[in-house]
Amino acid sequence: MAALCAMPASAQDKSEKALSASAAAAASDPVLAAMREELERSKAHLKMENIAAPYYIEYSVLDSDEYDAEAAFGALRQKQRSHGRSARVSGSSRGLQAG
Repeated sequence: MAALCAMPASAQDKSEKALSASAAAAASDPVLAAMREELERSKAHLKMENIAAPYYIEYSVLDSDEYDAEAAFGALRQKQRSHGRSARVSGSSRGLQAG
């Protein structure tokens, strides 16, 4: 599926700059680097007897950072910040389904 959208040239320039900044941030992200290393290790070493090597391996990380605040009459009554990270690995081969 392809999508096309029309936008002013100035908006397109900002969009391209945001994408390049996002790519630069991804290149220096230690979590993403670790995931790439693990993917390469899995492709090189994940082998099982009588089963074809995986043709699909997926790694995903959900990283959430939440901040809640409660105020009354202009005064902060309560604040809470929480951070969580969860990882998921799934893969499949012609004779093996995992997830």
